[in-house]
Amino acid sequence: MRPLYFGCLHEAGHYVWGTDLTIRRYCDDADPQVRFLYLNDGRLAPHTDGGQSEARLTQYDGFAVLAMWDYTVDRRPGSNAMFLLPGVVTAEQAVTVSRSHFPSVVARIESAAPISIRT
Repeated sequence: MRPLYFGCLHEAGHYVWGTDLTIRRYCDDADPQVRFLYLNDGRLAPHTDGGQSEARLTQYDGFAVLAMWDYTVDRRPGSNAMFLLPGVVTAEQAVTVSRSHFPSVVARIESAAPISIRT
């Protein structure tokens, strides 16, 4: 399992990206991790008013998803970002691992507001 990012990159539209941010994956991709992220679009971010960078960590068997509201590229209601991370991690570790694999994405999100974990 490898880290994946689901969200906008340079324009509106949510896609799944690998760590190199050059290969865009679509919802009909055969990879179950890619399909999982598309199926959970907007469902894993915190159940709040949707403030920029409000995040929630959800643990699964063997991986975790750090999901947050993100309006830095796509300003439409419900715009979100998700980082699928191998292993079971704490919320703080999830932010650190996301920063290390997707530094430009996390920097862009945090330029609007620091990531704030909600429970």
